[in-house]
Amino acid sequence: MTEALEIIDTMLDYIRSGKIDMAQDYIDLIVKNHVRLEDDLVKIAITLCKGLIVVITGNNELALHYSQLVLKDLKSIPISRAKISIQVKAKNLQALSLFNMGRREEAFIKYNENLTLLQKNNDLKEDLGICLNNIGYYYLMRGQYSEARRYFEQAVSTLECEQHFKQRYKVLIWRFKENLVLTLIKQGNFNKALDLIQELLELAEKRKDLLGTVEALHDIGIIMREQGNFSEARNYF
Repeated sequence: MTEALEIIDTMLDYIRSGKIDMAQDYIDLIVKNHVRLEDDLVKIAITLCKGLIVVITGNNELALHYSQLVLKDLKSIPISRAKISIQVKAKNLQALSLFNMGRREEAFIKYNENLTLLQKNNDLKEDLGICLNNIGYYYLMRGQYSEARRYFEQAVSTLECEQHFKQRYKVLIWRFKENLVLTLIKQGNFNKALDLIQELLELAEKRKDLLGTVEALHDIGIIMREQGNFSEARNYF
């Protein structure tokens, strides 16, 4: 793995652990190391990291700007796996920023462009899973639950066969399955949703993940409410 991708992966680990301040501190530390900044791809990776941080904090306009800078600067970089990996991450960031800004149709087009690129690079499983999940979320927001479910299931299966390689895949798979649970509830497929929630609940308790446990219990409450069991639902909220 190149240094640029190592920087991005480390920063993403901080973000997915909810350690946004540490992610920012890490990037600030890299920026101060002028020797490493002699590598153009590292400079581009840092710009991407800045975008990934600000989109989490809700500054979608700035995130969009960073993604466009990355895509522009990548044009002068020779083709390599690292370049393609950064490119698809920047395209995902671009689409996510547009989606969050309410420009959902533009985002949908960008996601599908990225999906085509990812399907030509089968080793970028993490990026593919994220892209599939994001397309699924687009359909979920449109009320097209069958399409949403199809993409969420593809996102899960893309990473489940790879999760023994990287610990952080488990965090992504959790998020994809959470979206799948919401879709199943919308479809009225409560039994399958409960089975999946039970799987998530057991995993959260095993990892001593309090937030994950609360989210899983909340989902059970939603199902109880949808089934008309209001008194029982209150026990889960």
